[in-house]
Amino acid sequence: MPPGEMTMKKESAEYGVDITTEATAPVKGVTLAQPVVRGDETITYVEIGDAIRQSGSLRGLSLSDVLNMKTDTLVTLFARVTSPRLKESEIRSLATSDFIALSTAIVPFLTPTASGVPNGAETDD
Repeated sequence: MPPGEMTMKKESAEYGVDITTEATAPVKGVTLAQPVVRGDETITYVEIGDAIRQSGSLRGLSLSDVLNMKTDTLVTLFARVTSPRLKESEIRSLATSDFIALSTAIVPFLTPTASGVPNGAETDD
């Protein structure tokens, strides 16, 4: 399991054995290795806000550029969806490791929740 990933476990002893299932919850935020300093404020933790769940956050962006993790596109997207809201100049000056951590944090929000589940029409013979 990648670092920072949260796991929820559910156990059942219905048949006399423990059945454990795991569901992975998306990591919503990143603790910055190099904090962003904005005036008197120091930002050490940045979350991906609920705006990422709205298609309007992708307005004017190429979906293929977002999914291919193009830096300029992600800078624009992060300026729209981070909490606290980071400015593009602040995002461009993030440590590389912090930028990559934020990039990784948006992936679960951009993928379908039922990914990999076969469509019944496709599997019926």
